[in-house]
Amino acid sequence: MKKLIFIMTLSIMVLVSCEREHYCDCNNNNVPSNTVALSTFYIDVKPEDWAEYDDEEKYVYASFEAPEITENVIENGLVISYFVDGEYDNQLPYVYPVPLLTDTIYENMRFDYKKGVITFIIEDSDMGFAIPTNEREFKVCVFSPN
Repeated sequence: MKKLIFIMTLSIMVLVSCEREHYCDCNNNNVPSNTVALSTFYIDVKPEDWAEYDDEEKYVYASFEAPEITENVIENGLVISYFVDGEYDNQLPYVYPVPLLTDTIYENMRFDYKKGVITFIIEDSDMGFAIPTNEREFKVCVFSPN
């Protein structure tokens, strides 16, 4: 009986040992080929940077060069943007409440991008043009596959 237990224990140890060696890739120092580079930058948008779109759509926009946004990023990567409000980063699209004297309206902030360009857009809930009177800061994160 003791021999049987010894043989079974030894067999289990051999099997576990073989399994570990089979799955262990301890000598492989290769870096994965599916890595991503992150580029983060901030854009300050001044009141004079905003332009009105048209009388039907009624939103304001501000476009900026962003060479980090390449064709590779558009096809295989990711662009995320945030409205920086003090110590908070609010991911776009973001609905921002604007209290007025008699009511509160909401600004829908969002962004569009194409190769080399990012555009920030603000559309008000009252469907009027509302060019911000203060400077707005946006954070942009570009994930570019290698």
